[in-house]
Parts: sequence; C-alpha cells; structure tokens
Amino acid sequence: MEALRVETEIRSLRELGQKLKEIHDRDGIKYQSISEATGINRSPINTLALNGTASLKPESAARLWAWVDEWERSQGLAPAAMTVSNAEGGCKTTQEIILTKDLVGALGFCDFCIKHREIGVVMGMPGTGKTTVVQIVSGKQAHAIHIEAWLSMRLGDLLDEIGAGLGLQVNGTINSRTQKIIRALKQQPDTVILVDEAEYLKKWNVEKLDVLRKLHDNAGVAILLFGTPAIANVLNRRDTTQLSRRMFQYSFSGARKDEIRQALRGYNMDESVVERLAAMAADTAHGGMGTYTKMLELCLYATQGERITDATLAEAAMYKPGL
Repeated sequence: MEALRVETEIRSLRELGQKLKEIHDRDGIKYQSISEATGINRSPINTLALNGTASLKPESAARLWAWVDEWERSQGLAPAAMTVSNAEGGCKTTQEIILTKDLVGALGFCDFCIKHREIGVVMGMPGTGKTTVVQIVSGKQAHAIHIEAWLSMRLGDLLDEIGAGLGLQVNGTINSRTQKIIRALKQQPDTVILVDEAEYLKKWNVEKLDVLRKLHDNAGVAILLFGTPAIANVLNRRDTTQLSRRMFQYSFSGARKDEIRQALRGYNMDESVVERLAAMAADTAHGGMGTYTKMLELCLYATQGERITDATLAEAAMYKPGL
C-alpha cells in the first residue's frame, strides 16, 4: 500500500499531547508502554506529551489517537469492576481489551479511512481481532451501518441491509434501489458502511463489491470491509480493478506473546498458564485472539477469583475441541 498522505488533522497535536500526559500522570502508563503498543518511537511521544508538539507523521498521530480513544474507552466502561478484592489481594477477574500493536494499527487505519472517506479493507485470519475492531469503530460513529455478510448473500440482500441502516425501504430494480440509497447517503455524508465477513461478498460474482464502489464514488462515504485473506483473491481480479485502485489495505499479523504476557499481569494464575494463553493468542492458525478470549473467559468464570492453574485450563479446554 502506498504511504498514507493526510492533508489535515481534525484534532491538534497539542490536544493529543495533553491526553498522553494525562494518561501518563493519572493512570501511570509509561511512554515506553505506549510506544510498544503503537509501534511509534518513544522519543516523539515523550516530546509531544511534554511540549505539545513533535515531528510526527499524520498516520502516526492517527494511531496515537486510536490508542488514546481506546484506552479511555476501556477505562470508562466499568472502572470499578476491573479488579476485585480476594484472598490473593486485588487480582483482576474480568477481561480487558488488549491494546495490541495490531489492534492499535487497525483502529488508526480505520480512523484515516473514515476521516478521508476512503474505501478500506482490513484482512486477517479468523480470531485475529477484526470483529473487535468493527465493534469499536461502529460504536464510535454517529451514523454507522454495520452489515455482517453471509455465504448466500445476494446483491438485493446487501441493498436491503444498507437501506435498513438508513431507515429506508428500497424497492424496484437494482439500479433504482442503488440510486435511492445514494441520494440518502448524500444527505448523511458522515455515514460509515462497515461490512464484516466481507469475503462472502465474492459469492457468484463481484456485483456487490461494484455497488459498494458506486456508493463511495457517488455519495462520498467511507466504506470499510473486514474479511479473511481470501478477499484479496477477489480484489486482485481484473474485473475488480475499479475498486482495488480506490482502496487502502491493512493486514493483521496476529498478537505477540509479549503483549499477552503483559496483559495477563494482575490475574491470579500460574506462570505456566500465562505462557499457554500467550501461545494460544499468537497462534493465528487455530483462532488466535478469539480462542484466547474464550479460554480466559471460561477460566475466570470457573474460578471466580481463585487461582487459575493448569488443571483449570485443561478443564476449560474440554469445552473448546481441537486445543
């Protein structure tokens, strides 16, 4: 993908620096930790927080804003419920959103596409965190149309879903329905269309993808597609050139073990369990973060604050065949 070029930033660097300093001072989050989570060097982060200005590329600022937004969101959901007091002393008993480099990068990418009303494609293996990104991005937008594609979805179904998101009943020919949607989108140019499981849009033909391109070109709205790497095979076809020339791409690489180890600090569990959960999260071939999340949820539910051991994990694995 070509280097992202951003002409203007909606929020100032000074405001971003203030937010970073607040999180550092209030929550005790080190600038080095922010650097590791975002993949941005510590030096400009530190300079920005202290001086309100720094030499940052626009896409780096977008990634920092994505991290700040998600951090504040995670803290505001239920701050008192993040930990409970137990015999081991204040260990966490609920799951938290893990701000991995992958997640922060994807959120920053989506933020860029939304601000500049681009077509973006987020690709990753099942369990890498795509649906989490969809939920976060959808929840932050005033006008988001969230569609989950399915295997037998036809073009008419896609138009019905978009129409419903706009509060419209779309009848008639495909062209008349498309034009009605375009007119409605022009009245709400800040609308974001998000399609999860987008690899299913390739079924039978590429008409559904072409209609999405028309909506983008004629109404100027942002469109984000989320799918497995299989969608790349369709986007590289000759008959999808018009779409592929307009879009930006982001690919999930999977969580790193060190990120998961850091996130599991504060839970009442054996070190061997930490290592096994970290390995699960990093294993994109077997569900990655999706498997990790389900296993941790089962362990926390089963122990209710008591220590999570290898035996606990083994029992939880009985409910997740294939592990």
